[in-house]
Amino acid sequence: MSTAAKLALLLLSGSCIATLAACGTARPAQAPPPSSVQSRIDGFKVNDDDYRKIGYKRDWTGYPFVSGGGRINTLHSFGDIVAVQESGSTVTVLDAQNGSVKWSNTVAGPLTRFVSVQRHQDILRGDCILAFSDSDIYFLNSATGNQITRQRIEKVVTTAPIMLNDAAVVATPNGEILAHSFSSGMKAWGLGTQTSISANPVFIQGQAGVVMQNGAVLFIDAASGTITSRARIFGGSETNPVVNGALMIVASTDQSLYGISLGGIEWRVRTSSPLVLQHAAHKNKVYVSTSDWGFSCFEGSSGNRLWSTAKVAGVPIGIRAGMLLIWDNGSIVRLDAARGDFIDRTPMPTVRAVTTDNFEDGNLFIISETGIVTRLNPRQ
Repeated sequence: MSTAAKLALLLLSGSCIATLAACGTARPAQAPPPSSVQSRIDGFKVNDDDYRKIGYKRDWTGYPFVSGGGRINTLHSFGDIVAVQESGSTVTVLDAQNGSVKWSNTVAGPLTRFVSVQRHQDILRGDCILAFSDSDIYFLNSATGNQITRQRIEKVVTTAPIMLNDAAVVATPNGEILAHSFSSGMKAWGLGTQTSISANPVFIQGQAGVVMQNGAVLFIDAASGTITSRARIFGGSETNPVVNGALMIVASTDQSLYGISLGGIEWRVRTSSPLVLQHAAHKNKVYVSTSDWGFSCFEGSSGNRLWSTAKVAGVPIGIRAGMLLIWDNGSIVRLDAARGDFIDRTPMPTVRAVTTDNFEDGNLFIISETGIVTRLNPRQ
């Protein structure tokens, strides 16, 4: 991780935005040599027959900048564009219509750790792509990729942000939850907890829901930083909480799945092992992999188990035509979403990750180990 330069913004006078912009562009980071397109194609073995088996067809294949020996770390679909960040700190934006590269920008050195890429309609700077490292926010023009400014975050952060109109709420390894103001470039509020935080905060009913590694759960007014509610579980979390209506769903290392509201713990499901694979919630259903029952579906409002299948242990991707898609150790598994019946398994050994732009009948994005992005459309 790079180290945050604390109080840097406080030493700037008057026109801090212009000063930061100049600092951000004076010494541009040098991108490491890219990997060749042909070598990336040669290492990507999935074909169109595999896509048809899971109910999709290929729309386009894109080639974002990936440094030699690097890989794609994050991908976010923003409607008309797709933002990709690779391990060498280069952000690439692809045209969502055809996958062509609109621009690439190497915003930092290859050792910089990034936590998120977001799109933001900034009140001062317009339509921006924000690349969040653990110590800085890089503001990039979404149309050109030019760096507009760079803002230093007061503390080193470990989580992706909750995005507000003019601020981002993030958490730090030493337990501070803070809101960074985009207009001022400084901390709007901060709340110290003295406990490490690694799970991303979630936005629920105007609150930032935060799970700490000691099992403390806080709901914080996102505008003011005031604690509005607390709860306590018996361990932290290796996954990120998700939202199901008025409940924050937490999979904990204390071997339990929780539904937590601003009023406290509404339900708890005990298992025999820590829950360490990312879960998802959709239309009052919670999908999670457990050691006791295999992959399982719970009612989101009550925690009642609706179905389970012992043949699968993975991460839910989405639902296509009534079939639940799960990423399971290099394969996409299909289950009947209503009953949990096993349908089939499609191995994809050269795929690094699969994501979607909408949990039900959305487009799929296949990310290869070699740094290729393929967008799949649902077959009609």
